[in-house]
Amino acid sequence: MPVLFRRRVLQMDDIQSWWEVPSIAHFCSLFRAAFNLLDFDIEELEEALLTDGAEDSGSSLLQELMVRLLAGCVPSAQGCISIFNYQMFLRRLFRQKCQ
Repeated sequence: MPVLFRRRVLQMDDIQSWWEVPSIAHFCSLFRAAFNLLDFDIEELEEALLTDGAEDSGSSLLQELMVRLLAGCVPSAQGCISIFNYQMFLRRLFRQKCQ
């Protein structure tokens, strides 16, 4: 008999238990100037992770972080990367680095 898994709703307690979240916030704090990153606190990052993908959230913190980090990693495309196309540039970067 197959085992059925229920999809669990992500809660703030779950996100606060992830060790990666403070690590990401610390990285962004250390490299804020080098990557021209937004100034945010860990609570804002947790909230953005919790609401990512929610249609009514309106939070673009994660997208904006991705755009700015990618712009720092792909300087030749710095003016071209936006929240509308960053996934394409991210795929290109992964393909290039994995060859």
